[in-house]
Amino acid sequence: MTLNYLGFELLLIYYPFIKKREHSQKWAHLGALFTMSIYLVFIIVSLAYYHQDQLKDVIWATLTLWKIVDLPFVERFEYIGISVWLFMVLPNVCLGVWAASRTVKRVFGFRQKKVLVYILLIILVSCCFLDNRYRIDRFNTISSQIGFYIVYLYLPLLFIWQSIVYKVRSLNP
Repeated sequence: MTLNYLGFELLLIYYPFIKKREHSQKWAHLGALFTMSIYLVFIIVSLAYYHQDQLKDVIWATLTLWKIVDLPFVERFEYIGISVWLFMVLPNVCLGVWAASRTVKRVFGFRQKKVLVYILLIILVSCCFLDNRYRIDRFNTISSQIGFYIVYLYLPLLFIWQSIVYKVRSLNP
């Protein structure tokens, strides 16, 4: 489940750019509530439609659910579902790419626009290699494991390190 919840750590990158933090907190909570509501609806529908053993064998349960929708004016509803899903995924991808380029700029001092182009090229080339279900599943597993270690090891250690540095700086004027 780690892969589904990754992304909140990007707040560490773009939080300094938020002007009115107190006013934007409400919208951040509403966005999180909306996302969790979508996940909740999809899990309830999936659990209601599929049998427990059947759900283990289905590769993309949401896509399979969209295939059963039958509308007289739309022959393939899953195309509409995938298009709408793109609008849910695209902002997260854009924020992730921007955060990666911003981090490279801050750490190494490179120009952000050039780094952004290289990151987008790396993503484009990487997508060409994700051509079958096994490779996509392997990529998701590796991303989930890396994200797990970042969220549960790196961020707490970074917090402890920063707390120690601030205490040492306050002791030495």
